[in-house]
Amino acid sequence: MQVLMRHSCQCPGSRLRTTGGSCSSIRAPAAPVHHGFRRPARSCDITASATNGSRTFNKRSEPDFPAFPVDETFPDEALATNKYQDSSLDANEALKSICAWDTEGLPKHHTSRRGVSNKVMLSTYADCIGSNIADLTGFLQAEVQDAIGSIHLLPIFPSTGDRGFAPVNYQEVDPQLGSWGDVQTLAGEYQMCLEYMVNHISPGSPQFQDYKAHGDNSAYKDMFVRWKDVWASGAPTAEELAMVRTRKPAPPVLSVEMGDGSVVPLWCTFSTQQVDIDPFSEKGWEFTEASLRSLCERGGARLIRLDAFGYVSKKAGTTCFMQGPEVWDLLARIKEVVRPYGVQLLCEVHEDFLLNIELARHGLWVYDFALPLLMLHALKFKSAEPLRHWISICPRRQITTLDTHDGMGVDDITGLAPLVDIPELERSILGRGGNINYKHFFVKPGQADVAPDHKRTTSSLHAAADFLQPDCLEGSYQSVAHQYNQTYFSAVGEDPQQYLLARAIQFFTPGVPMIYYVGLLAGSNDFEQLQNGGDCRDINRHFYSLQEARQAVRRPVVQALLELCRFRNEHPAFKGRVYVDDSGPASLLKVTWDYKGLHKAVLVADVASHAFSISHTPYSPDGLELGGVSSLDARGIFSVFSCDALDLPSRKLKRTRAMVAAAAAAAGAGVAEGSVSESDTEGSVSVGVGMNGMQQLDLSWAWKTAPAAASR
Repeated sequence: MQVLMRHSCQCPGSRLRTTGGSCSSIRAPAAPVHHGFRRPARSCDITASATNGSRTFNKRSEPDFPAFPVDETFPDEALATNKYQDSSLDANEALKSICAWDTEGLPKHHTSRRGVSNKVMLSTYADCIGSNIADLTGFLQAEVQDAIGSIHLLPIFPSTGDRGFAPVNYQEVDPQLGSWGDVQTLAGEYQMCLEYMVNHISPGSPQFQDYKAHGDNSAYKDMFVRWKDVWASGAPTAEELAMVRTRKPAPPVLSVEMGDGSVVPLWCTFSTQQVDIDPFSEKGWEFTEASLRSLCERGGARLIRLDAFGYVSKKAGTTCFMQGPEVWDLLARIKEVVRPYGVQLLCEVHEDFLLNIELARHGLWVYDFALPLLMLHALKFKSAEPLRHWISICPRRQITTLDTHDGMGVDDITGLAPLVDIPELERSILGRGGNINYKHFFVKPGQADVAPDHKRTTSSLHAAADFLQPDCLEGSYQSVAHQYNQTYFSAVGEDPQQYLLARAIQFFTPGVPMIYYVGLLAGSNDFEQLQNGGDCRDINRHFYSLQEARQAVRRPVVQALLELCRFRNEHPAFKGRVYVDDSGPASLLKVTWDYKGLHKAVLVADVASHAFSISHTPYSPDGLELGGVSSLDARGIFSVFSCDALDLPSRKLKRTRAMVAAAAAAAGAGVAEGSVSESDTEGSVSVGVGMNGMQQLDLSWAWKTAPAAASR
């Protein structure tokens, strides 16, 4: 039997960043931290900058975006505006916590006062585990249970393209996926997040079909954005076109043949199956409001994801992206619609991280799209310093991600990681089977290449020649990397150790952790789906049969992940404040969560060796307060593993808890070194009980036959 040794350490002189509250001086938590690996004795000072080998990473903590009016209904965000009027305000104060968790008196799946579950969220299509919502619900009830607290259903509405993101309406569920009753059943088990595409609608919608048939005589003629109405001369110049933020290597215009044979160009940001609407028009707003109410009333949504909302404001001479004050006024109007239902809004935007900080200050939820590539950067370059910096300044009202139905955004880490590292990081991703989803720029005549190694496209300009000024035809579209596409398990080389390390860091990052369904099952790149689907994102959109999903969930790495999810869901420390230790070796990340001094959880991770440990105070999954180690019972201890090399069948953890709890109770408030084992687990467990109630469970499993890579 193998007994893992560990030691306790205090880091003298540690500089802890607090990212919660407004205290001017912060003390390190008093409880010792137990490591599952040996920490180097040296330390380095990185208060001014972080280093990565010979490169210097200049931390960007001083926002330079304009101040927008702050929603006064969320007074704890009112710190934003004065920052730009009073230069004496400390930058760290301006970037302090904007959301604390408060569960008192709130219902099942404890929610914050903002109405969003502080438990792990699952993001999934309705037909990718089984074939419909009922199959998905049955799988979650049988195999996942309390490992998740909320669910984000990707589009479930009748649609004509883009994997559901070209909705015909929001009043019904695609019958192939199920019914509103199925959605409500799922919403009764997990807090529900549903999709709303603010910017566009399918050309198969009744409103578009009516406009196409009747033209200017249609009641919906102002619901769609006529291309000529945006530009003073009816068509953009090369200068104006170069400013527009585009999502395809073509002008955002769609030529529509009307019922009378005339041709009308309409604004079309994405595909031909996604025609832009004008939510500022009477009919556009009427459609928006009715759709939102349907999601709240029929779907039981507690959170609504606003897809592509940044593209709704079209103004000549601008980027036509996030243009104020219109876009902020629209978000305020949407908030007023959903507020009576207790529903919150989640804004989907891939942009410089400063924009997401600003959105969060307006009382809106945002995504942490920076984390996926920052994590891969840390593992690739063996430096946790950009991660430390980001954890200290990121929004608190955010959904953290490693994987989504789209890709890992390049724009999102701008200013957060050394720019010179990106090409090497890209090569690493491509070397593991990933691919690139491109964004596109219009390059004016004579303008230097943005990226000389990427080809230019001119055919789309000539196809739209009737809707452009002549000087546009002398330019071209150029493509550069926008997102990297692959499963996150493949992105870390299908190494369970690195994968669980990445998830542990995600769970300790401020915000609500979200796991994509492929990530939940530790899925690998689906090259067959990629080849058949024709969309570069299909590599991470595998269709699991129920049998295949049941087999996947029994793999040791998935069982370990589910245990980690349950810990993140249940431990009270994650209702409190987070501290980042900004000292020690560059490869070391230490994050502490503290709730009112009563509950602590500490992650110590080494991104070079991939070793990590989680230590914490005892707690009860039922929410009961536990005074000390001696009060533990079988449900009172829920220690998480530390590991140096992991082949961990964590499905055995539940059977081991009772023995661990018994050993801990016998130890009282002292320090114990001991071990217990079960012959049928084919392994051993070592338990240590530290002073001040901090618990540590080290697991090491000796397989009779080493598991094949496929069983990971």
